[in-house]
Amino acid sequence: METTNNGDKSHLNLIISNILRGEHELSLQIAKFFGSKEIEDDFEKLASEEHLKDLFEIISLFKETSKEDIILDSVHYAEWEFKKPETNLSHIYFSKNSLNDAYTINLLRTNLSEISLSKISNEIAFIGQALNGIYRRVTAEIAENIELSERIKDELGNGLLKLGKFYNWQISEERSLLREGEKTGLSPMLTTLFMVKASIIQDEYLCMGTCNQILNSREDERISCECGGDYRLLSPYINLDQVSFVYPNSIQDISTSQSLDPKKVFQILEGIMIPKKLIVLLNRLANTLFGNKVILPILANFHSKATNDSAEVIVDYFWKTEDEIYLFAYVTDTRYSHIDLISAVSLPMIMREIKENVTKHLSFEEAIQKSKLKDWNQTPLLKVKHLSEYKELTKKTNTNSGGMNDE
Repeated sequence: METTNNGDKSHLNLIISNILRGEHELSLQIAKFFGSKEIEDDFEKLASEEHLKDLFEIISLFKETSKEDIILDSVHYAEWEFKKPETNLSHIYFSKNSLNDAYTINLLRTNLSEISLSKISNEIAFIGQALNGIYRRVTAEIAENIELSERIKDELGNGLLKLGKFYNWQISEERSLLREGEKTGLSPMLTTLFMVKASIIQDEYLCMGTCNQILNSREDERISCECGGDYRLLSPYINLDQVSFVYPNSIQDISTSQSLDPKKVFQILEGIMIPKKLIVLLNRLANTLFGNKVILPILANFHSKATNDSAEVIVDYFWKTEDEIYLFAYVTDTRYSHIDLISAVSLPMIMREIKENVTKHLSFEEAIQKSKLKDWNQTPLLKVKHLSEYKELTKKTNTNSGGMNDE
């Protein structure tokens, strides 16, 4: 089966799986790359290096606990050149799945903006299920006290290669994983809006040698590390500086969450930012592609553990300057139905009017007052690093009562 990418030089498809083997054993790490031959050769060398094993440890990206109602499945990111927000976009799709002791992620970079998050999530779930089955089958065949871990790893590697080739073909050739033909399912309601002032900073350098360390603010990126590796600029990171919460009046009655702690509420946005571990891996793999890219979320999909419900975070942007950006993150959810909520059908209009209002240099508060959300509650802008000082989501109260006040 052919897996060419039709001349799409941005195409990069990476699948990594970690499989737990027991309390006192290291997890098995398997990874396959599909893309340009040059990067594929570099990847094979990267994956074979003992000192870089931590780059392929992905279990730490699965932070779900038994207390969480909603689990993150996938995120669609877009790339911009640092300080050039008007440049053409490339797209990154991140999906993850865990089943029993198998943890699997996929990083797909492409020029296609129409990839379906739900479809690729289903494919990665299938791959994870298949790898879990391969592992259980092979280990069942191994006699007790006989060390055949290489055979296990070989079979898992061969299985992932075959599954990955088919998945990559679906994307780059068959194009069956596009959004067309998707069913809408349950009707979501708009539940929350985060209005965020953020800055984009590039002051970190990654050692490309054996130590893999990250340093801040070097004057000369050509200086070599003590391990002999050269420093390279790491991709810029997003500093979420201030946030204003916009939410319906009856949020206490609507939400099924036990806590409306602002810091915990804000974690839904922090949780969809691309993990630092993946940024480092992408830069090790292809620093020339990613070293100057700002990677921002556009859409994130979640599912409910208890029901068939789902939630989405849809993110819009306004570039204030080359390194300052406003994020508008809209949360929709199928779990809630209340007179104070607004159907997500109206979301495109709401997003358009709020962005237009901010573009006209209106404040966040003025932008909301001139929108369909004018009857919702809105907090003042709060410093993200101080959110832990506030104990509940309220409109305007003093800090002594555990609410929020103006900064």
